Amino acid sequence: MRGSTIPVITLIALSALCAQTSPPPEFEVASIRRSPADGPWFWGPHRNGRWTATNANLKRLTSLAWRTPLFAITGGPSWIENEGYDISAREPHIDTSDDDFLLMLQNLLKNRFALKTHTEMRVQPVYVLAPAKSGLKLPEATPEPCATFALKPGAESASDDRRQPCGGMNVVSGLISDDKVSMAWFISVLEGLLGRRIVNKTGFAGSFRLHLEFVPLDLIDYDGPMPSLFAALQEQLGLKLEGGRDEAEILVIDRAERPTEN
Repeated sequence: MRGSTIPVITLIALSALCAQTSPPPEFEVASIRRSPADGPWFWGPHRNGRWTATNANLKRLTSLAWRTPLFAITGGPSWIENEGYDISAREPHIDTSDDDFLLMLQNLLKNRFALKTHTEMRVQPVYVLAPAKSGLKLPEATPEPCATFALKPGAESASDDRRQPCGGMNVVSGLISDDKVSMAWFISVLEGLLGRRIVNKTGFAGSFRLHLEFVPLDLIDYDGPMPSLFAALQEQLGLKLEGGRDEAEILVIDRAERPTEN
């Protein structure tokens, strides 16, 4: 009996050791170069084992990697917001999952930008999104939600990996549209526009078609027929936004260094 117990214990110990020493997922190759000043920034989805970003500053890259809106990121030197970088990365596999891609991006930022962060909870101003008195008016609403990798795990109410993907979000001045969107995905876009956390009190867990038109937020002294964003939410979607305060998670940048280009 003693002789049969030792190998089992050894295997368990070796399994635990392997789990502890497994290397973090990393890009096979990654090139980072400083972008020309004042150019537009862009990145697309990772496809066929490759990903590129153009003129992306470190704060935006951090927002993507940690699935955290820009307004919920603080700290770090001023250059992380005004210096853009061109990145070309190759993944070790062409079928890399979205979660592994984001882990690779996190490790790239840690290794090449010496990025160090921590999270903390802070009480801050928020908006509360709830049904208007007239009730929800969500076009082509269905009880089935859709999924998008841009949101943190748990941000959407359903956990079924077989969910259909959300549509492609179109956000331009005075217009937000999407053929299929979850409430969580829509709220994340509103948060980016308004620069404030939004608490979801809509009670809606499905998906819907979105076409919201409103006065551009940067347009001053407008005197035309278009509604404000707040009014458009009530009139077109049956939603209301009200101010409040709540505790929310903040990502704090403790350290960052300019990368060595390659």
